[in-house]
Amino acid sequence: MDSDEGSMSQQNTSSQAGEVKRGKNWSEDDDAQLCLSWIAISKDSIKGTDQNKTNFWTAIKDHAGLKSVGIRERPVDGLRQRFSQLSHQVSKYVGCLAFVSRAKKSGESSEDKFQTARDMFLKETKQRHFKIEKCYEILKNEPKFQVPSSNKRIRIDVEIKLVRRSCRKLLLSVEKKPVHPPQINANMSRRN
Repeated sequence: MDSDEGSMSQQNTSSQAGEVKRGKNWSEDDDAQLCLSWIAISKDSIKGTDQNKTNFWTAIKDHAGLKSVGIRERPVDGLRQRFSQLSHQVSKYVGCLAFVSRAKKSGESSEDKFQTARDMFLKETKQRHFKIEKCYEILKNEPKFQVPSSNKRIRIDVEIKLVRRSCRKLLLSVEKKPVHPPQINANMSRRN
C-alpha cells in the first residue's frame, strides 16, 4: 500500500509540475490601459519606430504597469498576445460598423448603427457580451482602426470628372484654331 501511495504522490507532483499556471482574466480596465499604453509608446518620438519587438513591448509593460497592477504582474509576451486579440476584435468591429454604415437605412440614428454593428459583431464572434467598447473608443482615431470612408470613391469620381472637363476644354480650344500643314501656313502668312 505504501508503494501505491508513493507512486500516486509522484504522479500528482509530476502532473502539477508540467502544468502551466494560467493568469487571471483580463479586466476591461486592463485592456483599456494596454490600448492607451500601446498608443503612447507607438507615438513616442524619443523612442522612435526603430525598436525591436522585445523593447517595444517591454516599454508598453513599463508604461502600463505604472497605472495598472494587473498588467505589472503579467509577462511581456502575454501583453503582446492580448493586444493582438484586442486588435483583431476591434478591427472586426470596425468592419461591422463599415458594413452597417454602407447599408444606409433611412431614419436610423447613429446609436442604432452602433447597436446593429455590436449585434453583428457578437453574432460573428459568438460572444455573449460586448467587452471591447472601451478599447474601440480609445483606438478608433488611430489610422489602423478607422472606419473606411465611403467618400473616398466619391472623391476619386469627382477628380476624374474634373480631369475630363479640363481635357474637353483643352480639346475644344485646340479644335477652334485651324490647323494647316506647314506649307499652307507659310502661304497664308505671305498673303497677309
